[in-house]
Amino acid sequence: MRKDVQTVLVVDDDPDWLEFLSRALGSEYPVLSAANGDDAVRRARSAGPDVIVMDVMMPGGKDGFAAYAELQRNSRTRDIPVIMLTDINRKTDLDFGSEAMNRYLDKAPAAFLEKPVSAVRLLEAVRGALSHGDSMTGRAHEAQRVRSPRCTLGAVPRYSGACGTAALSYLR
Repeated sequence: MRKDVQTVLVVDDDPDWLEFLSRALGSEYPVLSAANGDDAVRRARSAGPDVIVMDVMMPGGKDGFAAYAELQRNSRTRDIPVIMLTDINRKTDLDFGSEAMNRYLDKAPAAFLEKPVSAVRLLEAVRGALSHGDSMTGRAHEAQRVRSPRCTLGAVPRYSGACGTAALSYLR
């Protein structure tokens, strides 16, 4: 059953980014928000948004990868397209694009966008995820890559089907 109004859940621990995401997407969609991965999982289960835009690095509790992995394990949330936001590429020169992430996640997110991201690019990614999500079962679609830096995540060990905690501890 398709809803008439598509809803977006935005997740970021930085209040300024949360406000930016809400304003940028709120011009076209009703927006729900969460400030960490634990709240994101709860909101996704209870509200059933049509797409989730989630930061990767969030301190305390679940980071974006751990929240994504939990969403994928739940039958009520596994088919919600997730767009990951990150500035980890810029800060570390590691490749958190979808090709690299396919080795660590059972299913790659709909897109990876590098912070800072423009409102136009963010809206394009959400529209794309929503249009792909309408026609897919299992979301076997092409995920977008942000860039290809000098090194990849080859040195990061697999951690419970996701690389979130392992990757972040590797980077510290």
